[in-house]
Amino acid sequence: MKHKTLLLALLLLPFAALAQAPGCPSLEAGPSPTFTTGDTTICSPTNLTLTANVLNVGHTNTYTVSSIPYAPPFPFTAGIAIPSNVDDEYLGIINLPFAFCFFGQSYNQCVVGTNGIITFDLTEANSPSGYQVPASLPSSALWMNAIFAWHDINFNPNIGGGGCGNLRYGVLGSYPCRTFVLNFDHVCHYDCPGLQTTMQIVLYEGTNVIEFYILNKPTCYTFNNGNCVLGIQNANASMAFWPPGRNTGNWTAANEAWRFKPNGAPAYTVSWFNNSTLVGYNPQETVFISQPDTFIAIASYEFCDGSQYICRDTVKVFVNTQDVEISTSDSVLCLGESTTLTASGADLYVWSDGSTSPSTTIFPIASGYYSVTGTYMGACTSTDSIYITVNPTPIVQIVANPPQICSGDSTQLEAIGAQDYVWAQLPDSVGLVMVAPAATTTYSVTGTDVHGCTGTAETIVTVNEIPNIQLYASPADGCEDLNVQFSANVNPAAAFYNWSFSDGTTSTQPMPSKVFTNPGKYDATLGVISIHGCENIKSEMGIVDVYALPVSNFTADTSWVTMDNPVVTFTDLSSLAATYYWDFSDFTSSSNYSSEANPAHSFSKAGDYIVWQTVYSDHGCSDKSYTIIHVELNIAFYIPNAFSPYNEDGLNDVFKPSGIGIGLDESTYTMHIFDRWGKLVFKSADIEDGWDGKVNGSKSAPGVYSYRIEVKYGDGLWHVFNGRVIILE
Repeated sequence: MKHKTLLLALLLLPFAALAQAPGCPSLEAGPSPTFTTGDTTICSPTNLTLTANVLNVGHTNTYTVSSIPYAPPFPFTAGIAIPSNVDDEYLGIINLPFAFCFFGQSYNQCVVGTNGIITFDLTEANSPSGYQVPASLPSSALWMNAIFAWHDINFNPNIGGGGCGNLRYGVLGSYPCRTFVLNFDHVCHYDCPGLQTTMQIVLYEGTNVIEFYILNKPTCYTFNNGNCVLGIQNANASMAFWPPGRNTGNWTAANEAWRFKPNGAPAYTVSWFNNSTLVGYNPQETVFISQPDTFIAIASYEFCDGSQYICRDTVKVFVNTQDVEISTSDSVLCLGESTTLTASGADLYVWSDGSTSPSTTIFPIASGYYSVTGTYMGACTSTDSIYITVNPTPIVQIVANPPQICSGDSTQLEAIGAQDYVWAQLPDSVGLVMVAPAATTTYSVTGTDVHGCTGTAETIVTVNEIPNIQLYASPADGCEDLNVQFSANVNPAAAFYNWSFSDGTTSTQPMPSKVFTNPGKYDATLGVISIHGCENIKSEMGIVDVYALPVSNFTADTSWVTMDNPVVTFTDLSSLAATYYWDFSDFTSSSNYSSEANPAHSFSKAGDYIVWQTVYSDHGCSDKSYTIIHVELNIAFYIPNAFSPYNEDGLNDVFKPSGIGIGLDESTYTMHIFDRWGKLVFKSADIEDGWDGKVNGSKSAPGVYSYRIEVKYGDGLWHVFNGRVIILE
């Protein structure tokens, strides 16, 4: 249970008046639509809307709640400080020097509580206030007929973990806008002394506006669940108002402010007077001003005690007219020229190009109006304009005929587009000139038209080089028939070619080819037209040398030989031959090639051979011819039908076949001999290896034996012989 201390009734002490606070009755009058307070100046007779800005409050039967800028109208240290030994208490009754209306009732006394409350229920004075927040607005379980930012805060340093801070209250300001202010300055939260609240509650005289200014309101969750509530509630809990998010709950706030403004039927009236003549009762009235005049705005606030407070503001309207003029030294220009415009007759100037000095230099690109608006007497304006004529720059051109020439030629230049001309590179002052530059040159001319405006032009006369020609032949020499590719290095490049040759032929190809069929030296001439149209011609004497061909010819002493004597002798009959190359087509022979003039060759085997003779001249020219040599293979094969290996006469002792042109290579001969019972008694793979009649070293019995011989002839054909042979005694 918290400690309770009974307080005696406290008397309200007076305070010095401060600047007018934002919830006071107020009136500011001035012209619209751009509202300014005080006097105004118009520059010509016109309709003028007068506006009276007032704090538009109503009767207190209902309220609106709005967020306002955080700007406390009074310091948190202002007011009377209560003793620090209290907690959860209502203080004594406080007398108010003005009537304050709340939910339709007028009060001149109130009671404040230590937990952030002002109540008009005087029965609560000097009683415990409690500390819980048991419900949400509206609710009879909460404080009725009261204004509060209720949460459990503690001034008493001896309880709740140690209280701190100050509660101050007082009446600040002066009639007609006195205020009752309740300040909580760095007050500790109960059970959370490290958390402190600083806030201000303001009640306004006359307007009955209520404002809350919260510098800081943290949340202590360890006691009362951190609950708090900000709002107002009527005497029977049937009506309550609170800001969004500020009904009962454990919320925090910092640097925020709220205004509760009465929103019943308007509690004020506005009237406008022209001197003593009534203009109207609207906050905005439109009047026609033709001469200086004075208007008075009056706002009448009805206080809840039945008294009234009158706010008054005066607006004086002045009428002033003045002319602004533009002067210039030159209003007719050539394109690209400038002129200075000078304005007079006002205090401030704004030109149509945005500049703001009395004089402005312009560079117009077309004829047109330029205007300035001058401001005088603070708000009056006058406008003047001037027409500036801009003559176009003459379009000067140079026509070169032709614009490109070859070195050594001339061209005609003609200037057009103006009346008079001056050439930069020439002494002439006429429009038509002849020039013959040695190199590419830029010519420029300045032309002046009838308005004195000038224009310039330039042109480039291109001088193209005479093409340089180098002739080439590939190959430059060779044997007849010689195919030659001609080419040329032409700089600058050629667009047209005209070749002519000493044999009477011509070509227009860049790289012609031609065949020279007769020996001798030949000349070439090339005429070209370059890509720029420049011509040149070049001749090259003896550019091609064609050599005569040698003539190959020979004879052979025979064109038909046999393998018995396969040698052929060849005799050279060529002309212009310097060296020889013979190919006998006898590729198995190691002497198949010869460089002799009259060679002889022995052919290695039977067949037909193409013999080639190739001859070369001193310049490497060649010719060849051939002949065919036939080599005949003689073939004969003989098999004896008997032999006598045992009579010791030295004759017919071995059985073997014989012949010519047979069994010439390995694996081209086999012989098998069988006795009368078919048993193999002898075999041989060499035609020179015969049978001596013995089997395993023993003499065979005389009689008849069978043989089988397989042999390959020199013509490549295999032959098989089966027969009988007799061993004689």
